[in-house]
Amino acid sequence: MSTILGVHGFGPSKDTLDTLAKWQPALIVWIDPNADDMIALQRTCPTSILVGRIYRPDNEVRARILSDPLAAAAWAHNLMMQHPARGQVDYWIIENEVCQSCKELPSLNTYTLERMRLADMIGYHCAIGGFSVGQPDLPEHDRMACWRQFYPALRWAKGHGHILAIHQYGSGPHLAGPQDQGGADWYLHRYEKQVL
Repeated sequence: MSTILGVHGFGPSKDTLDTLAKWQPALIVWIDPNADDMIALQRTCPTSILVGRIYRPDNEVRARILSDPLAAAAWAHNLMMQHPARGQVDYWIIENEVCQSCKELPSLNTYTLERMRLADMIGYHCAIGGFSVGQPDLPEHDRMACWRQFYPALRWAKGHGHILAIHQYGSGPHLAGPQDQGGADWYLHRYEKQVL
C-alpha cells in the first residue's frame, strides 16, 4: 500500500478554495460535504481524491460499533446512501478515532469488513480506520499485535479498491512536525516507517 498525504476541511470559503487552488493537494477529506461543496472542490482541485466524512459524534459511532458491529455497518451504509453528495465523492468515512485500542479493534474490523461489503454491492468506496496519530499501538513485545486485529479489513480494502485513513500531521514550510521532538517520523511518517 502506498500513502497519499492530503488536507482536512469543511465548508469551503473563498479563502479556503484559493488556498487549495495553490496547494492542489493529492487528497482532500471534507466533513459533511454537500453537492455544491464537492462541485467547488472538483473545479478548484480537479486531480484531488475527495473523501467525504459523514459526521456523527465519536461516542455515538463507537457505542454502535461496540454494541453490534454489523448493525453499525448497516447504519453507516444507510447514512451514505441518503447523503446528498453521494455520487460526487471518491471515498466515504464515518468512523474517526474510535475503537483504536487492541481490545476494541476486532469490533472495528468486523464493522469495517461489513461496511466495505455493503459498499461493494452498490459500487462506492470506503476510507476505513480513521486512526489518530500513534494508533493502533505498536507494543514493544510484539510491534504488530494490535495491527493484526485489523489485517482482515486491510486485506479486503486493498483487494477491493478501498483506502485506509490515518491521521498524520506536519507543520511549518516543510511539513516536518515539531522539530524539537523528531516530529517528522512520529507525526508525519510513522505509518510508512513503522507499520508498512
